[in-house]
Amino acid sequence: MPGFNLIVQSPHASAVPDACDRIAGSEAPVEQSTEVIAEDNAALLTMTAYPHYPVRVWRDERFVICCEGRIYGLGEDLLVRTAFTLAEAIVSNDCAAVTDGLLAHDGDFVFVILHKASGDWYVLNDVFGRLPIYLGRSDRGFTVTRNIGVAVAWCGHHGMSAVGAAQFLVFGHCLGEQTLWDKIRVLPSATLLRIGRNASSHLTQLHRFDFSAKATAAGDLREQASHLALLFRKSCTARGQLPGPHVVALSGGLDSRAVAAGLAGAEDAFDAVTMARPGWYSTEEIRIAQDVARRLGRPWRAFEVPPCRGADYSALLEIKQGLNELGMAFHLSFFTDIRRRCGSEVVYFTGDGGDKALPELRPNRRLADSEAMCDFTLDRRGVFTLTEAAAITGISVGELRSSLMDRFSGYPEADGVDKYVHFLIYERTMRWLFEGEDRNRHYFWSVAPFFSLPFFRDAMDCPAHLKKNYRLYREFLAALRQDLATLDKAGSHGAIGSFGFTFHHRFKAAAHSWPGLARRVQRALIRTPGFAATDEVARLLEYQIGTVGTAAAGVDVAACRHVVQGITQRPKRQVLLLLTLLSMIDRLHGGNSLHLWRERQLP
Repeated sequence: MPGFNLIVQSPHASAVPDACDRIAGSEAPVEQSTEVIAEDNAALLTMTAYPHYPVRVWRDERFVICCEGRIYGLGEDLLVRTAFTLAEAIVSNDCAAVTDGLLAHDGDFVFVILHKASGDWYVLNDVFGRLPIYLGRSDRGFTVTRNIGVAVAWCGHHGMSAVGAAQFLVFGHCLGEQTLWDKIRVLPSATLLRIGRNASSHLTQLHRFDFSAKATAAGDLREQASHLALLFRKSCTARGQLPGPHVVALSGGLDSRAVAAGLAGAEDAFDAVTMARPGWYSTEEIRIAQDVARRLGRPWRAFEVPPCRGADYSALLEIKQGLNELGMAFHLSFFTDIRRRCGSEVVYFTGDGGDKALPELRPNRRLADSEAMCDFTLDRRGVFTLTEAAAITGISVGELRSSLMDRFSGYPEADGVDKYVHFLIYERTMRWLFEGEDRNRHYFWSVAPFFSLPFFRDAMDCPAHLKKNYRLYREFLAALRQDLATLDKAGSHGAIGSFGFTFHHRFKAAAHSWPGLARRVQRALIRTPGFAATDEVARLLEYQIGTVGTAAAGVDVAACRHVVQGITQRPKRQVLLLLTLLSMIDRLHGGNSLHLWRERQLP
């Protein structure tokens, strides 16, 4: 995994290790090298990167500063001044100035700073936490790293967190700082971490979004849309200044076409690419994506994605160690093809975040408190039930639910409906989407203009009545490019704002507001087939269950086998989440099941 790796040893440790022999990654999809940035008898900072990965290092008599990522719209001189100004504020314990600095800069970045006089290390990430950072503790000391494989190697291979694994089965991702491992946590967004020379640590979260609904019905629709379109164009223009070929991942939806329109308005010479995969992208998706590119006058290509093999699953497991569902492994051949055709300097633009910033996220029902919000979220977003996830991971349902309630009750919003919006941003986005986007960065730098702080903040503050039924989104898209607003959205029965689109959206919104009822009706009316008992995924799971059953791996074999026995009736995502968890455990205990299946076709 490209990114920094910081190891600070405990006072009683004998020597700083050789970066765990895992820093570069044994199955890196592109050639990477590791450089030592700073080293003494107590600490080691390295940077693993491929050519053109964004890294800057500056030194003076007081500091060593490493900046990974980008602050968009800043030239080199201003970036240097910004880095040293932040470093001065940090060592002066001026948290207000550090917070102001974070909120003033739009980017996907992390600073790692060594204060030479004290020997203290500081890690500061951006407001969204766009680059996931992992904190691992062991008897040897403390590691902070962008490479989850380094943290796993540093903390040992047998420390699965039952609560983290259960949360993963319930939602497809862990919550908050939780990971799949007992001794590894995720650094929250907008956080300053200080690590002392003795491996002591202190966290200060400098900013947290509060999504409490604004008690106002004010706001002019076109005025708000025009303002957001202006901010979005600025976001696209700033990101469009990055060197290298620009590629927009274009689908038949709204978010990617908005990014393409924003870049076209900035006169960016981007190419558009669309993934062609049977059962994933319909012919309608591909047709609409091609039409968007044609209307913008940009080159377009569809990339045929071949069926996944065990080797693809193994590569994704190596990259993210189970923090990406293995069913997403088909992206790897897509990224490899883009890099091969477009070069190693490619910048990859996505529409990620548009579906969170512009539509109305609040369900159309009352959720009085955290308890009601928890029940709703489980109905709406749950994959496995609490009972099944607890049985598989060997914890009680009460302990699992308590872990959810501890997290949800800590949200700053008072109303359960607003807390659900917080969940969508801080859990579904930061803990699921950002981990997926980080997979992209193994191949090229990946950016998402919707996560520009000025745009996102103002978009989330827009009154709910303007966002209802995609009214704001329709005016926003029209302000960017009118002819794209009149083009159909794939799977929605027409263009945004049309009768067919609005009817379809209202039906979905009603179903999403009462997900338990909607799910029961769907099961009664529509029979969705699961995997066949003869599929390779079933055989692989049976093999893994036999393997982990001999490894005391922390999962209940009988509960796992119960899932496989009903595989034809199970939602496919349940099966793939269990496969991801068991593959991770198999690897931790020295197994090689995915390697044995490397040439066999998987979902």
